[in-house]
Amino acid sequence: MIDVNNKKDIDSVERGIAYARGCGGLAINIMSRDTVESIPALRFNVEGLLPFFPTLSVVVFENDSKDGSREAFSKWGIEAEGYDVDVMECEEAPGCKFNESHRYESTEATDYFRSSAIGPMAKYRQRIMKYILNSPKYANYSHVLVMDCDIGVSLSPLGVVHSLGLFHDKAIASASRQVWPGSFGTLIPPYDFAPFIAVRQNSNEKLFKLTQKFCEISEPGDRWRNQCESVSPLHLIMILSLDRSGSEAYRVESAFNGAALYPLKLVRERNATYDAGDDGQRCEHIGFNLSMKDAFFINPKWRMHLSPNHPGGPDGDIAMKNIARIVATPKISLTIFFGTLFSMIIVVYGVMSLSLVIHAVVTRFWKLHQVKSTKSN
Repeated sequence: MIDVNNKKDIDSVERGIAYARGCGGLAINIMSRDTVESIPALRFNVEGLLPFFPTLSVVVFENDSKDGSREAFSKWGIEAEGYDVDVMECEEAPGCKFNESHRYESTEATDYFRSSAIGPMAKYRQRIMKYILNSPKYANYSHVLVMDCDIGVSLSPLGVVHSLGLFHDKAIASASRQVWPGSFGTLIPPYDFAPFIAVRQNSNEKLFKLTQKFCEISEPGDRWRNQCESVSPLHLIMILSLDRSGSEAYRVESAFNGAALYPLKLVRERNATYDAGDDGQRCEHIGFNLSMKDAFFINPKWRMHLSPNHPGGPDGDIAMKNIARIVATPKISLTIFFGTLFSMIIVVYGVMSLSLVIHAVVTRFWKLHQVKSTKSN
């Protein structure tokens, strides 16, 4: 967290504010589908940035909503003061009605678990980014903030300007976090596991290889390839090791965690492109972030805390469907079960052994104390 008593933090915030006021503008990149309930919180987040960015635009790509999201964004655009809400239109499909099912549903596929977990998301993200890059109205804007509009938490405006104060010429992801299920609050890592890739080093090479083997339990094209990092304890180790390394920004190959800030100049120079990987299951942010090469960081000082009642990713029936599929697939469920059992045995054995040693030491000490007491009497 940003510390008001830390001069380094204050200096970074002040540099970020100074840069934001003269940067030319910030475009907030929003993807929406059936998110009408999230728009009021998003509006508060956007207007919370107004004191820092004199020129601010919200660029929205909405498609196929059935809950009135498009109409709500249009109404917001009429009411907005001091900034713009730019709802993109689709020439080939008026109102961006493509009649495509949500990626979590994929009703077009005969086999849901062989359908792409990304769906058309990469195509849509590339479309809105291309629109921002090519539109004359954003020609002088310096940065684009890509964010999830449905996480329902404060964007942390000071975290945004702190990030600009650190690196205004590099891409920076937030360190938004979520309580790890079943940890009772003892583990609160950055929440978005799928787009995270650490910088490969000798120290983590084995973790990379074992995570790869864990994901290769199912063949390419299976939805497991999109889910495996989210349940991999080895992937969690890499995330936690960096997250606990200190309060300084650290370099990664890719991350998102609900929000990321990109210099538009860097995006143009690196020709960054969203894609879903060779089999349609890779998180769309990864390809885009890998283009940043050595200019991508996570800022631990820029963090939002997701509510356990409103976690990131799919929930409800969709989440249960994926969990049930994992449980019902022996090669996946048994691998997770025996891996967890082995780890538990190590912990239990270690605790029991330590308890026996402590018991033996205490017993011996007590017996010696009794002997001394008897002799003194």
